[in-house]
Amino acid sequence: MLAKRNLEIAERKFLDIRKFSRVNFQDFSKRYFEWVRGRIRNAKNEEGYIRRLNETFGKLGLCDIDLARVEKYMAQRLREP
Repeated sequence: MLAKRNLEIAERKFLDIRKFSRVNFQDFSKRYFEWVRGRIRNAKNEEGYIRRLNETFGKLGLCDIDLARVEKYMAQRLREP
């Protein structure tokens, strides 16, 4: 079983990762904002956050955004005035 699971992971079949790799952050964030717009009071603030995140992650596939990229983004933001 373990060997089979390792093979699936290596072939990117585990949890059908290929399905997620087709969606980039920008497309996902548009759908997210449509969903959140009528649900929170500060949708305008949320739109600003999304715009800022899209500058960094917009063209990346969701499966390409890992902890290292997020930490790098956070470190950059902390250095900004």
